[in-house]
Amino acid sequence: MERGLTPKQVDLLRVLAETGEMTLEELASRLGVSRSTVKRYVLSLEKRGLVARLGGMVRLTPEGRRAAGVEGGGGGVLPLVFSTPSGAVPLRVKSLRQLYAVIHYGLLEPEELEYMLRVGCISSWLRLVLGEEELASHVDGLRGLPGREAMRELEELLRRRLALG
Repeated sequence: MERGLTPKQVDLLRVLAETGEMTLEELASRLGVSRSTVKRYVLSLEKRGLVARLGGMVRLTPEGRRAAGVEGGGGGVLPLVFSTPSGAVPLRVKSLRQLYAVIHYGLLEPEELEYMLRVGCISSWLRLVLGEEELASHVDGLRGLPGREAMRELEELLRRRLALG
């Protein structure tokens, strides 16, 4: 286990290793502490690169998985969970190819994708979970584009990255 962590931070990492991802409220309930306390833990762990907040959810980074002792097992790549201001969309992807398929086959509404781009969920997932820094930077440049245009541009970025026809 990572040095310098409090017992509650270690518990938080273990809970996330078990569940994959949780909201701050769910973590607070599970750990028996207030939301503000768990937010403090998460901010501290985020600064250390052990957790990431994406789309209202907290999840372990690859470094966090190692610190929690789940390096190679227990679920593999953390999924990108699509969400909107009105809640989660029942769709998760775990690879660039899956993200490409979601966009290519229109499994998301343009407004949902536009929201995910605007709040930085897609670029954060690319950067923190997949380690795709260069692609994440390009995706950051799509923020503010209207939904359909953003969708076309992201599809093209992914097509080139995946070297598809």
